[in-house]
Amino acid sequence: MDDLEEHALVVKALTEGLSNCVLWDKQSAQRVRDNDDLQGLTPAFIRQTLISFVRANGGQAVRQIMEKRPEWRDRHRFFYKVNIPLVGFKKRLFVEIRLTGYDDPDVPEVMLVSAHF
Repeated sequence: MDDLEEHALVVKALTEGLSNCVLWDKQSAQRVRDNDDLQGLTPAFIRQTLISFVRANGGQAVRQIMEKRPEWRDRHRFFYKVNIPLVGFKKRLFVEIRLTGYDDPDVPEVMLVSAHF
């Protein structure tokens, strides 16, 4: 049940990397800052690393997942995840993304909502 058009919009937002197209949810950014397991990785670093990783690896780096969590499934059909290998870390960094703006397909917007190992 993939939505290839929606996936393409998410990839476009990430690969173009315009500053207003890839944003952190404020509460999620604070959770990243407060998460000791991230060993000081900042929301800004994670955002830039995500953009660079997707640019280098293309759309196949972004997985579209059917939203089944009760608190989200009425608001979003899908969420997106990217698993990024980082030097010095045993596990990959998991970043969860939501498509939030798609009124203008030339300038889609995504929100980063979670990051953890």
